[in-house]
Amino acid sequence: MVTREVSVILLDIRNFTDNYSYFNSKNDKRFHLFIEEICSEGLKLSQNISKNENIYFNSTGDGFIIIFSSELHYIECYLFALLFNYFFIGKSLKFEAETKTKISFGMGIESGIVDRLNITGKSSTICTYLGDVINHVSRIESLTKIFADTTLIIGNRMNHLLVEKLYDFDYDSISDTVTNDPVYNPDKIDLLNNTNKAMLLKYSSKFILKGINNPTPLFRLSSYLLRKRDDLFISLINLLSEKLNRTDFINEYMSNFDRRESSIKKFLNG
Repeated sequence: MVTREVSVILLDIRNFTDNYSYFNSKNDKRFHLFIEEICSEGLKLSQNISKNENIYFNSTGDGFIIIFSSELHYIECYLFALLFNYFFIGKSLKFEAETKTKISFGMGIESGIVDRLNITGKSSTICTYLGDVINHVSRIESLTKIFADTTLIIGNRMNHLLVEKLYDFDYDSISDTVTNDPVYNPDKIDLLNNTNKAMLLKYSSKFILKGINNPTPLFRLSSYLLRKRDDLFISLINLLSEKLNRTDFINEYMSNFDRRESSIKKFLNG
């Protein structure tokens, strides 16, 4: 058994059962091919981002879970989430236009401690992970259903790790000071707001999640900031990829993505 801190992402595909039944009834394999493409892209992208392939990937059809376990697991996980968010949106728009059906998704990401167990069978060995963060990320993902236009929510521990590595300050400490200090401190408030903006995040609120005693601050991907893709999005992607020394791969991926996005727009516009 190995105990370590990891980052976990859970993706849930909405309307899965209804779509599966509908397309099955018509002997139409387009939904199956869509799911296959989504999961395949998730696996390939996560493996490419984590160059040591320190990932665990598992899918149950209506989504997947990925565990990143390298030293910079939280950066890998957030970079994956941002890129995959755009990939899924593009693919779902095209799928909806082709099939006249509705499909959407939600993602939750968080960092925490897990135990890795190796399960040995007659001819093979598989691994599984145990830890509160696995349950917490599921509950975080479910909150994407209550926010309009929100596809990604990140937990407080991951936010803390990202800010500490990317911007070199303790987000939790500054936030606690702002909350508890009776004296208004505009500089610290601006620091928090500007950091959230740079990370394309919006502070949601503190939520009471099952299994966690204290209310937990959560942050959601801002749909408004995402529309400013040419500046904020690219700047953040570049910063994350530089920290991972994966700039060349990310530049190539983004170039391919731009070509895919252009073809999707042409399709949608007829």
